Amino acid sequence: MEWAINVACSSCGAAFEASRFHGPVIETNRTTIRAGIAALEGRTAEALCGIDMATLLDPSDPEVQTVAERSREILVRIGAKPFIERLDAAMARAATTRAALPQR
Repeated sequence: MEWAINVACSSCGAAFEASRFHGPVIETNRTTIRAGIAALEGRTAEALCGIDMATLLDPSDPEVQTVAERSREILVRIGAKPFIERLDAAMARAATTRAALPQR
């Protein structure tokens, strides 16, 4: 049953995306639908985990960078701008941290 809901929601989301309607309310609805579909597919948790990793671990670590890139792709696709900004800020710490370390 769950897969049927996912397929139905994805189909509705695709139809809504293809519509020629525009405006602030429509764009807000599109963002909400994208977020709902992502949540049904379990991708939101993956993206939020990536933000946590970038915030709590060393953002220059290759594994953290890989997860952060995937998280950013998900967040961009669903239009989650505040979360993208949070992820970008956490990843920017890598350059700041490296610049502050003494050279050997």
